[in-house]
Amino acid sequence: MHEIEGVKIFKFPHTKNDKRGEFTKIFSESVTPYLAIQEIFLSSTKKGMIRGMHFQTGLYENNRIIACLDGKVFDVLLDLRPKSRTFLNIYTIELTNKLFQAVFVPIGVAHGFQSLKKNSKMIYLSDKTYNAAFDTGVNPLSLELKWPMRVRGISKRDSCLPTLNTFISKL
Repeated sequence: MHEIEGVKIFKFPHTKNDKRGEFTKIFSESVTPYLAIQEIFLSSTKKGMIRGMHFQTGLYENNRIIACLDGKVFDVLLDLRPKSRTFLNIYTIELTNKLFQAVFVPIGVAHGFQSLKKNSKMIYLSDKTYNAAFDTGVNPLSLELKWPMRVRGISKRDSCLPTLNTFISKL
């Protein structure tokens, strides 16, 4: 695992447990003042499936905060910023709803994950609106990465993304 410039791992600002269950604040401007949220997405992913590696470009390049609300995932970040001192570094972290952690993913860093539990639920907070015409990434299976469990599948869209080597050759 390598560091990636600008990536931050942080605890949720507040978690309270009592006899009713738990109550968690997942975002606070005082903890993450570098993100003005424009959209929030929620995904549910079956065990063994992979989503990623995605990011937005041009006018729609975005910073994101990503967290696991239920289940467990092997989260993967890939620095695709040619001028970054951490260009092509891969950072991995296991996210679960029990750790109360989130990841800040800066502009130009691709994100993906493999679900390690049945129907892992992820939340994505973005500072730009999504635009499919500016969505890009690399095929997650082209990374020199050992996924923690047998890959049960990826979407047709993700399988059609360029390999990492093809993506880099076009920069």
